[in-house]
Amino acid sequence: MKLSAIAALVLPASVAITTLGATPSLAGTPTWVTTEGITRNELNYTVSNTQSTDWVYATQAITAPFGTGITDNRRKTLSYATGAPQFAYDSSNNPYFLSLGVGGTAFFDFGTQFLPEITLWETTDGNKSRQSDYNEQVDVYVAVDQGSLSGNALTTRLEDNTIWTLLGDVKNITDGAYNNRYGATIKSKDSSIANSLYRYVKLVDKSQNTGGRDGFDVNAIAVKGVSQSVPEPASILGLLAFGAFGVSSTLKGKQQNAK
Repeated sequence: MKLSAIAALVLPASVAITTLGATPSLAGTPTWVTTEGITRNELNYTVSNTQSTDWVYATQAITAPFGTGITDNRRKTLSYATGAPQFAYDSSNNPYFLSLGVGGTAFFDFGTQFLPEITLWETTDGNKSRQSDYNEQVDVYVAVDQGSLSGNALTTRLEDNTIWTLLGDVKNITDGAYNNRYGATIKSKDSSIANSLYRYVKLVDKSQNTGGRDGFDVNAIAVKGVSQSVPEPASILGLLAFGAFGVSSTLKGKQQNAK
């Protein structure tokens, strides 16, 4: 999408994000304009605007096969989509978001496993009354942990479409991803995956290639983290065996003391 130049750290009301307290931590204190909550029901997922205390933000954008329409290379800075939501521009007019480009793709790692519940914040210039030229959307996919793979080997693996599960799509305007303080959260309703754990997210831009757009602009992305990891079966058996040994040793000690 086209974004007008902003000389100072001032945002239009449509992209303003307010401070949420401890979660998430946001840069500065921009003005927030309240908007109605938007929920869209689909066959296997929902998109809604709610705050979560379990948000875990992306720690790394691994690679991004960019799409078309990006004229400012600063918008290709992968790190701009990591961490908590922030101002769209700094005082020097540097953008703080990652443009996917029309048809582009980005992969995200969160450093931990998570449930299939993804929240997106998108940057869009203008205001809600004139958004017809800026309708943009992404398909959201998840993938499980890929073990010890790293570097180029991990990148190659993430480019394999067979490892990904599609959750659904998020629209910047319809779903409020561009102007809701809590972003737009997509959540699986498919019982076969709703309680599964994943490690990576893939976003694929599905915006129309018209009007000089540069695709969905990712300000931030978060997942629903799990409070603690579930021990492997072997670990559980080891703990049980250790516990049984401890009980046995205690009983033997008591019997010897009683003699």
